[in-house]
Amino acid sequence: MTYSDVEAGGGAKAPHLSWRIWLLTAVGLFKSLMGTGLLSMPKAMHDTGVLLFPVLLMSFSALAQIGCVLITRTIEMVGDADTDPGRLGAFACGAFGKWLAIGASVLDSWGAAVAFLRTVYDTALPMLEDAAGVDEHGNGNATDGGEVPSWMKPTPVICALTLAVFPMTLFTQIKFLDWVNSLGSVSLFACLLALFVHAAGHHPSLHGVPAARVNDDALLALSVLSFTYDGLQLTCFPFYRDLPPPKDGQSRSGALARICVAANLMGALFNFVIAIVAFATFRDGIKDNVLNNLPSAGSPLIATVKVSFAVCVLLTIPVTVFEAVHLIREHVLGGKNTLVWNLVVSGIMMGSAALAASLVPNIYQAFAYVGATSSLCWTVIIPPLFFIKSVEKLYPSGEEGTALVEPGRTLPPKPSKCAIYGSWVMLILGALSIPLFVYIAAKKASS
Repeated sequence: MTYSDVEAGGGAKAPHLSWRIWLLTAVGLFKSLMGTGLLSMPKAMHDTGVLLFPVLLMSFSALAQIGCVLITRTIEMVGDADTDPGRLGAFACGAFGKWLAIGASVLDSWGAAVAFLRTVYDTALPMLEDAAGVDEHGNGNATDGGEVPSWMKPTPVICALTLAVFPMTLFTQIKFLDWVNSLGSVSLFACLLALFVHAAGHHPSLHGVPAARVNDDALLALSVLSFTYDGLQLTCFPFYRDLPPPKDGQSRSGALARICVAANLMGALFNFVIAIVAFATFRDGIKDNVLNNLPSAGSPLIATVKVSFAVCVLLTIPVTVFEAVHLIREHVLGGKNTLVWNLVVSGIMMGSAALAASLVPNIYQAFAYVGATSSLCWTVIIPPLFFIKSVEKLYPSGEEGTALVEPGRTLPPKPSKCAIYGSWVMLILGALSIPLFVYIAAKKASS
């Protein structure tokens, strides 16, 4: 059901932006920020410091907000409300922009699949070790010589998980799995509620913790924050498409930007509260996946919550991969939609994701790699680049219309010089930061 259906009872007349649509949009945008990256926020606070972390968190929140504004304003200038990243990139930068947007989107979906597979493995491993009587160092009485059983290693477990969900990636219509996203959000909140209950009995304290840390670990935490916030820019496209015009006559881009502010602030607050509660509870013992700080042994409730969360994350992978497979099928294979091609494309996507998830040491590292590449590209490269190039095409001499504009349509006022210069600064800093973030992620992985 679209927002129009909610307001007009099936489309009797064009609706305006009401409080119900505003709330639905805000919740949808908020959910795009509340993913598995939340599990590593306490570790990011540990690595950056209790005072520096909120500064960095709000900085990435602001960058995400600016990116959302630039994307929606670009769509408004172009006048194609039904656009997708590839079409918008093609208008702004030609073939380069098209393949940049498609490549970043496919890499982001593939990276999310890698991170999700590793998240499920890292969440399940402690429970498997408890069941086998093996501790986190490989010592126990369940195996000869205290070695961790080979079937607990990342490769066999992740391959089994991949084979379990692979058939669902072959569907060309995956709307029936939309409910998984909502169920995954519920299970994530259940896990975090268990964290709060656990923390309440352990007297959290921030006494003696450092205010700030500046080292390679802190730089790695920046990539994790980037991974957490890249969903906002991508979700701008469908939400802009479905959003009706506001009652006050303002533009859809302006209305969506205001809603993004509310969702962004809620997301930043939620990330901060989770990070500070978990960090104050576990201090230097905080793990890459904060769920693994919760003891599942002897606690059926916590074990059940972890299992339900792992299952929901696993079922989210086909939804994540679906968009990447669709882009490859439409733009690379020329619209070929046969079972054979779906098998090939999905097989390559899932097989390579499983291999990468087996090689990455933990979810923190997985988040860092994706955050340093495709996530950072969607945060600080694509929004300002498409905005700048679209302005250059549509306002070549400061005029209000060009031959690129359809007859009968009036362009919005030209963006201010401040917005254009600010976009250039954002673009240049983003281009300089990606190689640094990739280098730090690779350096930490090798060490």
